[in-house]
Amino acid sequence: MNKSFSLTDWVRPNIQELTSYTSARDQYGQDQGILLDANELGLGPAIPGTDAGQSVSTSTLHRYPDPYQRELRTAIATLRGVHADQVFTGNGSDEAIDLIIRLFCEPAKHRIMCTPPTYGMYTVSARIHDIAIDQAPLNPDFSLHPKAIIDAISPDTRVLFLCSPNNPTGTIANESDLRYLCEHAGCLVVIDEAYIDFAQAESMAKSLEEFPNLIVLQTLSKSFGLAGIRLGIALASKNIIAYFDKIKAPYNINSLSAQVALSALQQPEIMRAKVQEILLERAYVTERLELLKQILNAGPISLGAIFPSQANFVLFQIDQALRIQQALAEQKVIVRYRGNELHCENSLRLSIGSREENNHFFEALITVLGYQGPAYKNIVKELDLQPKHSALAQQDTAQNTATAQGANAAQPTNQAQAPRKATVRRHTSETKIDITLNLDGTGVHHIQTGLRFFDHMLEQIARHGLIDLDIQCQGDLHIDEHHTMEDVGIALGQALSQAYGDKRGIDRYGFVLPMDEARATVALDLSGRPYLVFNASFDRVYVGDIPTDMIEHFFYSLATHMQATLHIDVLGANDHHKVEACFKGLARALKQAIEHNPRISGQVPSSKGSL
Repeated sequence: MNKSFSLTDWVRPNIQELTSYTSARDQYGQDQGILLDANELGLGPAIPGTDAGQSVSTSTLHRYPDPYQRELRTAIATLRGVHADQVFTGNGSDEAIDLIIRLFCEPAKHRIMCTPPTYGMYTVSARIHDIAIDQAPLNPDFSLHPKAIIDAISPDTRVLFLCSPNNPTGTIANESDLRYLCEHAGCLVVIDEAYIDFAQAESMAKSLEEFPNLIVLQTLSKSFGLAGIRLGIALASKNIIAYFDKIKAPYNINSLSAQVALSALQQPEIMRAKVQEILLERAYVTERLELLKQILNAGPISLGAIFPSQANFVLFQIDQALRIQQALAEQKVIVRYRGNELHCENSLRLSIGSREENNHFFEALITVLGYQGPAYKNIVKELDLQPKHSALAQQDTAQNTATAQGANAAQPTNQAQAPRKATVRRHTSETKIDITLNLDGTGVHHIQTGLRFFDHMLEQIARHGLIDLDIQCQGDLHIDEHHTMEDVGIALGQALSQAYGDKRGIDRYGFVLPMDEARATVALDLSGRPYLVFNASFDRVYVGDIPTDMIEHFFYSLATHMQATLHIDVLGANDHHKVEACFKGLARALKQAIEHNPRISGQVPSSKGSL
């Protein structure tokens, strides 16, 4: 804990002495009685009438909004696990950035610190206020260098700006590095978390009580998809928030923005569902960039690094990046050139869009690269540019059919049912795991556990089971592999169990698979009665970076938590092939077991009537 920080030592003296703007309603209440104090138009707004079904109210627009947005701040506090008096709402995060510099930095005297490559508005705001800017660059892998940052901080440094997940790289800062900087920086530490909902990390807002010099910035522009209402958020100690309110514009959030924001915050599950779709699309785009990199390897223009991202965009390197960006713009596809940023030579930043938009980007890029005719078609085919998730398309078709046939339309078949999805978040002192899956997917996957061979095996479940699968795990690998593999098995089993639900109309059982000289027999029953029989022996202690004695334990954890009976028997000479046969066999057994069978539509596949 940073106990030495005293806020009065850091706030500019003239602001401490400032008498802020107040209105009569600050004293007597926002909505009390007959409001004749603020020179508003008492006859109501001078706009055309609105439809009764309109989602936001315009009937009170002749009144000034609550200057402190109390209801909105309370909703934000509930979502983020802080107190309402620790929340500030601004006209985008850029207002909060500007207020931070005005609050703590005296022009032509104080300095701020940035860690390039990073978001550009920190330096823009500083220059507007005549504040000097120092830099402590990120490492070439875009990680923080905490000790170098501390060494670069001068006595006149007032604010350290950090961006995590970082823009433009998409990388997340290590929590231990962030905590170290909050403890030792000796200044205000601002962590910009605009993309935190897309990341495999918790918000640093949980540490506000521990670090009184910490300010966390967030926004509704990204994960909530509300860029048009310009609603930014600062989370900090109640004393810092009180100073924000002292110097902000009197009514900085308009009523319509507040209404829309409050509606979104009251149903955050909608945001979370959209985030999971974007994560699947991010995996889809990243996988095809990797494929394109291989395809172009011998050509005149090649792809370089495709940087791992924990945001809703991907940064990648490509020869002649600026020319490529300009040529894409001519194809009506707009991406961001980032090649002028440190460590980002020849880089483009691609925001993740809908499946149609993402596919259109690849088609335009192939065209820009000069491929036409059969060559163009061959590359498109190799990239396997798939349409929108098949299950979603089926759902749309079923809904359209039902509408056309009217209220008496027959129930849709099993093939037109809504996608069977699940999200599991398992965070313990040993592992932090987030899993999202769609049983009715196409095999799109994005898997990072810290164990590369384990990732490769889990990918087999996605690809051969036709399951869209996103697994992000941060485990205590400095101890060993046990907790990571065990807990992924637990969380994946829970997600599968959630997704197939009551199992109505599925086939329930499953499969045998050969793998070169190896042969795995996998028998699966989604019985609701967890049991594992695993018959295998391995000559090697490790295959890749996972211990072979953890293979059985993973399948035990998986079977137990997916509530299934699982028998695996494997023979062969090559341990790599034997392990892979087990995972591929499970994938195909699972695919068969969860398949909808129209002959038993709506029925539980059990003589008991339940599983």
